Amino acid sequence: MVSLSVLISARVGIGAASAGATPDHYTSAGARRSLEHYTGAKVQAEKPEALWGLDNIHMGYYPHLSGDGFVRLSFAQAADALTQRMVEAAGINHESTVLDLGSGRGLACLQIAQFTGAACVGLDLTPGNVARSRELASQHPELNLMFVEGSFTSLPEVIASARFTHIFSAAAFVHAHPELPTIFANIQRLLASGGQLVVSDFVAGFGRVEASAETRLHWYDRTSVPCCLHSHAQWTELAEASGLRLLRYEALDEHQQHGYLELAAAARAHGMFALADSYRWSAQSVRAGHVGMNLALFSARGGRLAGSQEVNNAAAASGGAAESTTVVGLAPELDTKGVGAIGSAAAAQHYYTVAGGSRGHYNRILGPDNIHTGYYPHLSSPSLVRLNLPQAADALTERMTRLGRVNSSSRVLDLGSGKGRSCRLLASLTGAACVGVDLTPANVERSKEAAPPGLRLRYFHGSMTALPVEALTEPEGAGEPALFTHVFAQLSLCYVPKEVAAVLAQARKVLAPGGLLVFADHTAGDGQFEGTAATPPQSAGWYRRLHMGSPPRSHGAWRRLLHEEGFTIRFYENIDDHMATSYRDAAATASSLDLVSQDGVPVAEQYREQVWTLEEGHNGMFIAVVSP
Repeated sequence: MVSLSVLISARVGIGAASAGATPDHYTSAGARRSLEHYTGAKVQAEKPEALWGLDNIHMGYYPHLSGDGFVRLSFAQAADALTQRMVEAAGINHESTVLDLGSGRGLACLQIAQFTGAACVGLDLTPGNVARSRELASQHPELNLMFVEGSFTSLPEVIASARFTHIFSAAAFVHAHPELPTIFANIQRLLASGGQLVVSDFVAGFGRVEASAETRLHWYDRTSVPCCLHSHAQWTELAEASGLRLLRYEALDEHQQHGYLELAAAARAHGMFALADSYRWSAQSVRAGHVGMNLALFSARGGRLAGSQEVNNAAAASGGAAESTTVVGLAPELDTKGVGAIGSAAAAQHYYTVAGGSRGHYNRILGPDNIHTGYYPHLSSPSLVRLNLPQAADALTERMTRLGRVNSSSRVLDLGSGKGRSCRLLASLTGAACVGVDLTPANVERSKEAAPPGLRLRYFHGSMTALPVEALTEPEGAGEPALFTHVFAQLSLCYVPKEVAAVLAQARKVLAPGGLLVFADHTAGDGQFEGTAATPPQSAGWYRRLHMGSPPRSHGAWRRLLHEEGFTIRFYENIDDHMATSYRDAAATASSLDLVSQDGVPVAEQYREQVWTLEEGHNGMFIAVVSP
C-alpha cells in the first residue's frame, strides 16, 4: 500500500482516462459549451466565471435560508460556504489526509488546505481542470496539495493504493449515478478505518414525481446528465448498501433552488436571456421535486464512536464511599410490582413517577426536570466547551429548535413532554407557543408548576397515540381546532415502536401546511425490532429498565418507515456518539454518588453496559427533521 505522504511527495501525473468515462460539463470548457448553446455565439473566457465565480464549479449553501440573522451571500460566496460546511461536518483538521473526487479546478482542495492545514489530493478526469489545479498549487507552495488526472469510477493505481482519513466530493457523482455502487465500493476501500466521506451531490428530488419535459430540457439536457438520477432515499440506500454508515444527511433543495435563481439573475444581467430562462426553469424543477441536492456524511466501518477512548476516572473508580445509596427506577423488579406489563401505559407512568421522584435517579444524574440524554457540541467541533449531561440535554433541545427554525410565530406540540423542561427552554429561546402532552400525571403537574409567567405554555395529560382533544383546540378560539407549525418529540417514540405509524399519522393531521416534525429518538441494531436478529442481553436489560415494550427500530428502518409513510427527510443526524457520551457522564455521576439499584447492581455499571451496546452498534440515537 502506498502511503499518502509518498503519494503527495511523488507529485505523480496520470495519463488521460479513456474517452466517455465521465461527462465533463462542469469543467470550464463544459460551462462554455452550455453558454454557447444558449447564446448561439462563441463565449468569452470570462463569461463562466462571471456567473459562477473564479474556478468554482458547484452550487452553494446559503446560511440565511437556515436561520435568521445571517448575511445573504452571493453565488460564489455560497459555493465557498458549502465547502466550509462540509469541512466542519467532517471534522477535517491539520492531521487529515483528504481525497477530493471530481476536484474540478482545484478550488475546494485549495480551500480545505487553507481552512485546516490538511493535505489534499484532487482527482479529476479533465486535463484542463487538472492543469488549472496544479497552477493553483504552484501559487501556494506552503500547502500540501497534489492533483491527479483520472476517473473516480476506475481509480488510477496511485490513488487506489493509498488510504485517506477523509474523502470529499461536491457536484461530481451526479455524472455517474448508474455507477454509484462502484463509486461507494471504491470509497470504502480508500478510507482508513474510521475514515469519513463527506459529499454533496445532485439527486432526483424526493422521487415522488416524474421529471417533466421542462426538467429534461432545461436541467438534464443543459447539464448533459442522463435522465434520471436517483432520489434522496435511493441515493442513501446505495451508499449504505456498500457498508458506509450514515452519520448526517441534509436535503439542500432549497439552497439549490436559490442558487439557480441567483444564476438566472446573473445571466440576465450579462445579456444571456435564454440561459437565464433555463436557470429559472431549473429552479422550478427543484421546487417541483424533480431535482434536488444533498449534503451527506458517512463513516467507514471499523471506527469507534467519538469519546470511546476517554479515560473517565470517576466512572472507572471502584467506589470508596462509606455507604451506598439505593435508587429506584433502574431495577427489573419494578416490572412485576403490579403496575402492568413492560411497555404498557401503566408501567410507563409508574416508571417516570418513581424515577423522577425524590429517591429516583433522574434529578440526581440527569439534572432537575430532565428526562433525556443530550447533544455535545464538542464532539462535532473540538474547540467548543465540553458540556456536562444536564447542559447537553438542553443543548439537544436547542439544536432541535435551530434545525426546525422555530421562532416567535411558531406553535409547537411536544409529544411526551416530560416535566416541561424542553417546552420551557424552547419558549424562552424563541418566544414560540408550546403545548406539551405527557402520559404521566406527575410530569404534567410538575410542568404546570414550573411554567414561568409570560411564556405561552400549556400542558395536558394524555397519550401521543390518542391526543387529548383540549390540546388540539385554540385556547381562546371557541373550540376551534389548532394546527401546529412544529411537532416535537424527544426520546418518546421509542416507547411505542409498534404504534409509530399511528403517531406519524396524528402528527400529519395536526401540522399546518409547511409544518415540520422535529424529533430525536433511540434506535436498536438492525433486525432487533423485526425479530430477525437477536437482541443482546445488555440491550434487553436496558429496554426492561426503561419499560420499552420491544426494541426500537434501527437507523435504516426508521428512515424507511418515514419514506413509506410519505414523509420527506429534510435533515437526519446519527448521534450515537452523543448518547454514549451521555451514558459515560451518567456513569461517572452515579459512581461518584455510589448509587446502587434495587437489584443490587451499581448504577454506574448499568450505564457503562449501555455504552458498550452503543459502541458495538446494538443501540443508537438520531435527530430528524421531516415534512409531510
